[in-house]
Amino acid sequence: MTCEIDGKVYTYDDDTIFVVDVGREEKGGYVDRRYHGPYPNDAVFAYRGINIGNGYKKRLRIMYASGTVITVARYAS
Repeated sequence: MTCEIDGKVYTYDDDTIFVVDVGREEKGGYVDRRYHGPYPNDAVFAYRGINIGNGYKKRLRIMYASGTVITVARYAS
């Protein structure tokens, strides 16, 4: 299956997981997961629905069953 996110086409299958992470500070890690599931539309909706500010950051990643992780989008305030 394929999906288009921000003009780029990504392939995925039933074992692929879409993850939306939220973190704080530039040097800190991402700890809070807002979405963790198999549907790209829900992941993009969750990513775009997060309002961040005052040092927060967010990212949208695709985690394949092979262990490959792709960061599709990220934003930091």
